[in-house]
Amino acid sequence: MNREQRKYTLERIERIAQEKREKLNKLVERAEKTRWSEDDQSQFILNGEATIKKYDELVAIIQWPKTDYDLRYRHPSYIDFYDYPAFTPAPPVENYNDRRAAINAEATRLKDICMLGDAVELIEQLKAFEEKEF
Repeated sequence: MNREQRKYTLERIERIAQEKREKLNKLVERAEKTRWSEDDQSQFILNGEATIKKYDELVAIIQWPKTDYDLRYRHPSYIDFYDYPAFTPAPPVENYNDRRAAINAEATRLKDICMLGDAVELIEQLKAFEEKEF
C-alpha cells in the first residue's frame, strides 16, 4: 500500500467505527426516552401515522386558554391536534461500555493491520468489521 491508500484506509476504519459508536449512542437515547418527542410527533403527522382528534377534543384545545398568561404564551400547536401511536419504551442497552470498548479495540486492531500487515487480509477484515454488530 502506498501512503495515500494507507491514509484512506485509516480514515475509512475511523469512519466505520464512528458510525458504529453513533448507532450505539442512538440505541441508548431511544432506551432513555419516556415519550415521543415533538420531532417524532411531527414525523408521524407527515407520514400519515397520526390521527386527528375528535371534534369535541379539538374544541377543548382551542378553548383551553383561560388566563391572560395562557392567551399570550401558551398557544396550541398543530401537534396538539393529533393522537399518536402508543409509545413503548425500548429495552435498556446492556454492556454499553463493553460494546463501545469492543468497537474501539477492533478499530485499533484494524489500524495496526493497516500499518503493519497485509492489504488483502485487511480488506477482508474491514468488510467483516463493517458487517459486525456490537
